[in-house]
Amino acid sequence: MEDHLIVAVEKLKRRKNWKKCIFDSGEYIEVPDEIMVRSALSTGIRLSQIKFAELKTESETVRAKEKALRMLSYRTRSEKELIQSMRSSGIRQSIAEAVIGDLKRLHLIDDEEFAGKFINDLIRRKPAGEFLLKAELQKKGISDAVIDRVINQAFKEVSPVELARKGARQWLARHPRTLSNERQQKIAQYLYKRGFSWSIIDEVVGEGSAF
Repeated sequence: MEDHLIVAVEKLKRRKNWKKCIFDSGEYIEVPDEIMVRSALSTGIRLSQIKFAELKTESETVRAKEKALRMLSYRTRSEKELIQSMRSSGIRQSIAEAVIGDLKRLHLIDDEEFAGKFINDLIRRKPAGEFLLKAELQKKGISDAVIDRVINQAFKEVSPVELARKGARQWLARHPRTLSNERQQKIAQYLYKRGFSWSIIDEVVGEGSAF
């Protein structure tokens, strides 16, 4: 197997503390400064095929971790969200999954904790029923078992019927001029779109002005 000769080293403008190692084959690897120093990389250095592959994997892993930690600094994320973002940046699936494993061991990500916070934030902004909550969490890649646990916990703390009542009151506040004979039907449609079951909608709509 042929060696890989570094023919140029360039600074990366968009990413501080990283260099671009360009090889005689025309290939290049973006390498963090910590690896550049540790591996004594510079123009004229030759790497075996094995060392070249190791450098590529190690550098890509550092880039994946930086991206994941940067995303987590803005808000909590699900495993699926992080993997999709890393993959969209060209990071290999195997590396993305390995980084997720490292973050889980460090307790920096936890799908159950994420799902609980996501639900609480969602129903605080606008009331939502079980079906909508499940659909939104499934989009985030949360397992059905975790979804069931966090929804059950959330509904122990706040009644889904009371959430539906709150949703009905919010709808009425936004549509005060709706004719009285149309209100029940429109509120029922609204609550259905917000993921509430028909049994809960029947209970709330049947209360009429009580909500």
